[in-house]
Amino acid sequence: MYRLRKLSIFLTTVFLIILFVLPYLASTYSFAGGNPVSQFSEIYVSSFETGGDGSISVIQGTKLIDKINAGGEPCCKMAYDPKTSEIFVPDITGDNGYAQVLVISTISHKVVANISGFQEPIAAQFAPESGEIYVADQQASGVYVINATTNKVVDFITNRFRDKYPISLSYSPASHEIYVGMTTLDSGSWRFNVINPATNRVVEVLRLPAPNVVRSAYDPSNKDIFAATQFHKGSVRRTLNVVWIFNSRNQLIGNITGFLHCCSLYAPVPELAYNPVNQCMYLTDANQAVYLINNMNQIVARIIGFSTPTGIAYDSANQMIYVSNYGNGTVKMIYGTKVVGTISLGSSLQPTVIVLA
Repeated sequence: MYRLRKLSIFLTTVFLIILFVLPYLASTYSFAGGNPVSQFSEIYVSSFETGGDGSISVIQGTKLIDKINAGGEPCCKMAYDPKTSEIFVPDITGDNGYAQVLVISTISHKVVANISGFQEPIAAQFAPESGEIYVADQQASGVYVINATTNKVVDFITNRFRDKYPISLSYSPASHEIYVGMTTLDSGSWRFNVINPATNRVVEVLRLPAPNVVRSAYDPSNKDIFAATQFHKGSVRRTLNVVWIFNSRNQLIGNITGFLHCCSLYAPVPELAYNPVNQCMYLTDANQAVYLINNMNQIVARIIGFSTPTGIAYDSANQMIYVSNYGNGTVKMIYGTKVVGTISLGSSLQPTVIVLA
């Protein structure tokens, strides 16, 4: 009788766990690659749409949960402001043919503001020191500053050299500065502007041995800035990617080569994302691959199986790297060095960049 009573208590406990605890866990976490995914982690993917306007797809864990209509061409680097819980989306053409920056609420998944007055906004970056959003405008040859509370343009930072076109932005918590990548056709005058967000002025101009800093990113392992350049080489005008490394004192300390050349003149620019678990920087490449660069600044892996990879972001909730595929309307998930999942956004979409909120 005693054993039967213990068995009855055990079965009742198991039943209650199944009835109450597991549904709660299932509502809080989904599982991808054996890792818990918080329901509050969201990935925002901007896309062109064939025959239509642009859009922002919202991914949660392994699922597509929403789609936000977003102007004409939301194809550029977005910025997330954790204070306002809003995403700032550069839109080159806008709904009416005029460039703008869209403000999207991550709470309502709706466009809450349209900021006008731009010529060709190409990248956005949040700076925690000032709490402001910085927008590189390629045709205006400078960087606009937006007050993230009022959604108003409050300043314009002119390039030191007016013939250079800003195309990329990144922020370094080590130097507390913003880095502005430039494109130019002038041989031997390749530069990287450094902005102090406390004064909103260019405080230093860094020289590079190669043109076109198309993307840059902060490397927490060594407190360095990775500056990815893309330029054309040879009579067939192949695209060549080289990553240049600046330390926290803004000194050029090395470079990373070994990426395959691409034969396309209009290859997508490389994108960068850092994974703190394996301390690797992930770099997308137009040769349908993603490279891993370790904290010794060495290429240690090349992951294949992509269709023109463009945007990339890391989600700490599930330790996944998300990579958008411009060529087939999907987002692939990488765990470590393996592709472990694919999320379809729709065959008519051409996803470009990703931001985590």
